[in-house]
Amino acid sequence: MALEIQAFGPTVQGCVRDLVKMGHARELVDLVRGVDGDNQAATAVVDELTAPELVRWYLDLPDVELTVLEALAEFGGEEMVPLYLEALAESESRSVRRKVFDVAKGMGPAVGDLVLESLKGEVRWYVIRNYLALLDFLPEALERLDAFPYLQHQDARVRREALPLILARPDQRDRGLAMGLTDRD
Repeated sequence: MALEIQAFGPTVQGCVRDLVKMGHARELVDLVRGVDGDNQAATAVVDELTAPELVRWYLDLPDVELTVLEALAEFGGEEMVPLYLEALAESESRSVRRKVFDVAKGMGPAVGDLVLESLKGEVRWYVIRNYLALLDFLPEALERLDAFPYLQHQDARVRREALPLILARPDQRDRGLAMGLTDRD
């Protein structure tokens, strides 16, 4: 009703939060997409849906809907990138990480920039592996990555992810191939 009469206030704001927490985020996304573009209430609902604390709460669930993640990325734009990468690194749910990965790879250059920054000092093998895998879809950022340190990482899963990134670059292929062939894994 709030979308129909274009009304938004604390009650509607609370309803949006409650609906997300009750597992109805997809219905909210569908409702927002079903109204005219100049609907101020829809704009306010989108602002609420993309509030960092609500997005973090949603991403912390044991499972999320891909369509909701795609909508949040569309609605929130680059502001969602740090939240998605945080979920990719921190979520305990493999399903959530997979879906976040699938959406993040299409979110544009801001993802690559933040991944490159996040890789500095990262020590968790699974985060490094996921970030390297993500860079495979972000060629503009991949060009700025020195993947050789990851080809010498203690964890074979990181080395396996780094090798194709190096082999894809003609200027690094020979050295990477030689290192890969001598790898104990």
